[in-house]
Amino acid sequence: RNRLMEKVNELNRLANVEGKGRGDMDLTCVLEAERLAGRPLCTCCARQPVGAQPDAAGAGGSILAATSSCRCCGPNGAGCTPPVLMKVAQALLRSLERLRRVLQRYAQCLYQLNSHLANNPDLVRALERFEAAWETANRYLAQPGQRRVALGAYHVVAGIRQPGFQDALASLDPGVLVSSVPRAILFHEMRRAVAAGSGAGVGGGGGGGGGAASG
Repeated sequence: RNRLMEKVNELNRLANVEGKGRGDMDLTCVLEAERLAGRPLCTCCARQPVGAQPDAAGAGGSILAATSSCRCCGPNGAGCTPPVLMKVAQALLRSLERLRRVLQRYAQCLYQLNSHLANNPDLVRALERFEAAWETANRYLAQPGQRRVALGAYHVVAGIRQPGFQDALASLDPGVLVSSVPRAILFHEMRRAVAAGSGAGVGGGGGGGGGAASG
């Protein structure tokens, strides 16, 4: 499989129309995608509205902390895959399978392959889609920091129960993507900060009252 990726990188450099195809793609995120895609889909986030997790984000923790508690497959979601990661993993595996089919077809009738690789539209398209899917998967599956951010953002967005919001999100409504999603995350963080400040104030006030009574 490492040999296959080497050849894919070589083809990607040669067949890229602009001559800027990546040549550094490896199997790390592909293997992680296979591991995630082989697990059942986690449904916890979709069932719980924002603020309904008293031991996670709703209790003053950050939105990233809410992703560490999974009710359907045990602590830390060890046996399931969150929907946002499942989508990234499946997109990568589909693009790899599509590229494989294109290469197998040309292997059976090599004379149909144009020696100027950039003049083979189906090969170019398959390579471009794989490169784009690989870049996304490498960012959100192989890098822990970016992965936590993606999970935290998904947790907030999936918890919104406002009528029409999820439909607009599914239809990629630009108004929702550009305006509503960032506002939802900001509003969630503001609620978290207020809850944390209120908790600190109550604790401090209780301590002061005890001191006055004792005096």
